[in-house]
Amino acid sequence: MERIKKHMVKLHFTGLDDATAVENVLRKTPGVRTVVIDRSSGKLAVRYNLMETGMSAILGVLESAGHPVETGAIGKLKLRLIHFTEENERANLLAPPLPCCTYPDISVHTEEKDGVNRKECS
Repeated sequence: MERIKKHMVKLHFTGLDDATAVENVLRKTPGVRTVVIDRSSGKLAVRYNLMETGMSAILGVLESAGHPVETGAIGKLKLRLIHFTEENERANLLAPPLPCCTYPDISVHTEEKDGVNRKECS
């Protein structure tokens, strides 16, 4: 199951070689689909499969490669919100399906009409 996410972060670059190194490191990361860097502004756009990786893992890869992400108070808040949202989304995607209403036994709501089983829930 693929769940593609896209986020933008701002990085500090000392030159074009840094941008190329970041692209190479991220392209080798499992789950990362595309990496686009705007070298003039230092912004990085990453598309990745949420079921294989997350923004926290991507930031960890960047930091371990020596390319930390710019974070002020607002940046930290944004990253925490992304992490919180991804964890909830991943948990919801992996959760078993719920019954259609408060009755766990779905057979209570199955009614046969004209030889066809129909599940009804109100």
